[in-house]
Amino acid sequence: MKRVIVTRIAAIGLALALLLHVARYMVTHAIECLPDCVGANLADRNLRGLNLSQAEFMEANLRQVDLSGADLHDTDLSGSMLMGANLQRADLRGAKLIGANLTSANLGGVILRGADMRGAILNRANLTRVDLTEVRLSGVMLNEAALIGVPLRGASLAGVELVGADLSGADLNGADLSGATLSRADLSGAILSAADLTGAWLNLTNLTGANLAQANLTGASLIGSQLGGANLYGSVLVGALLIGAKLSGADLRSANLTGARVLRPHLASGQGDTRAATPHLPHGDKAPRRLPAAKSPQESIVPLEEKDLVLDPELKALNAIQLREILRDADLKGVQSDSHTRWPTALEQSAFTP
Repeated sequence: MKRVIVTRIAAIGLALALLLHVARYMVTHAIECLPDCVGANLADRNLRGLNLSQAEFMEANLRQVDLSGADLHDTDLSGSMLMGANLQRADLRGAKLIGANLTSANLGGVILRGADMRGAILNRANLTRVDLTEVRLSGVMLNEAALIGVPLRGASLAGVELVGADLSGADLNGADLSGATLSRADLSGAILSAADLTGAWLNLTNLTGANLAQANLTGASLIGSQLGGANLYGSVLVGALLIGAKLSGADLRSANLTGARVLRPHLASGQGDTRAATPHLPHGDKAPRRLPAAKSPQESIVPLEEKDLVLDPELKALNAIQLREILRDADLKGVQSDSHTRWPTALEQSAFTP
């Protein structure tokens, strides 16, 4: 009986030793190229917790790799394929990820201080609460990425693609988002005070309760956007496209809406309804008053051209019924304004001064 027990224990020990040897071999085999792993094929490898700092993985195939908890500081991952990779809690301080493809990668809890991610593809990546304040992000693609609560104060995101991204509660105070594509993004409760959003696409975007105080939205397109309860105090909306935008309850005190398009449009091609209903606007704490009709459509409304609807793929994809839902006057019910608020021609402040 004792011999049987001893034999079984020995067998179990041998099996464990064999498993450890195999595991060690797999890890060693996976990273045998170190430190020069340029173009290496390491797809589906388990590299969890390994020290890979200062290694070179340029153009490497790292699809579905588990790099959770790995030390990758000062590592060069430029042009690498990291689709679906697990980078949770990895240390990527000072790493280079220029042009890397991180589509659907999990970067929860990752450290990216000083990392260079210019031109990287991060579509559908999970970056929830990751600190990106010291990361170089110019030219990145973050479509449908999760960026909930991410601190991006003063970040340079000019021209960045953030279509359908979740930025709810994100801190973008003073960020440069000029020319950025944010259509269908969720920016509810986000801090965008003093942010530069000139020429940005914010069509069908959720900005409910967002703080846009002192933000520059000159020439921005906000067709069908949700701005209910948003803080737009002192913001600049000169020439902004606000057709179908819902601003009910928004704070527009000291805001500049000169030249903004807020009334139901007619297309330059002659299609659509050319009549413009005039919305009600409050003045301070006074009761709302209906504005008199503008003298002429040409004086008050810049025609909506077809390019305004087809340049943005998110608008182009809408069917006729959906278009009719957004091609309406901007909803300005209950907005806050004061004597410093500057309205477009169709909504001259003098017309409702008490």
